[in-house]
Amino acid sequence: MEVESADAGSWFGPEFTGQRIPTLTQLIDLINADGLNVNFELKPYLGGDERAAKLIDGFAAELKRVSPTSQVIVSSFNASMLKQFKALSPETPTAILFKRNQLNENWAAVADATGSKIIHPDVRGLTQERVRKLKQAGYQLNVWTVNNLRTAYQLFNWGVDGVFTDISHRFPEAFRAQ
Repeated sequence: MEVESADAGSWFGPEFTGQRIPTLTQLIDLINADGLNVNFELKPYLGGDERAAKLIDGFAAELKRVSPTSQVIVSSFNASMLKQFKALSPETPTAILFKRNQLNENWAAVADATGSKIIHPDVRGLTQERVRKLKQAGYQLNVWTVNNLRTAYQLFNWGVDGVFTDISHRFPEAFRAQ
């Protein structure tokens, strides 16, 4: 396969040249071996509905191999794909991703249509009042992408459940354990 032979590391630095992208099977083996928790994001697929459905079917089947001790969330900006996945794997928690301009009056209808009890909003433009409303509506809230510790502290004080970050190594141990 083309993906398996791609160099995924050289852009990061010469010492990572030759680093390969793991297959889903290899990734699940790693998740199970190390007891990892994971958020899988379903990316939009432009190859047609039939091919997208086949990919989602295969993905849902492969996820059944993940150890029950690992926490898995499947998220997407694409409500249609998320709904298809949820129909195949109703026990798997799903999250709808929202860009800041998408989190409008119909956000709850979109979340409900996908079977998602988790919202993943963009940090940009997120307010304490919006966090309060989302939490009062009964949704778990994981905010992306939070690369500032002060912002992370503020969000946790507002009541968010988690953050996505590129700087997890700089977070205090108390945050990393959540």
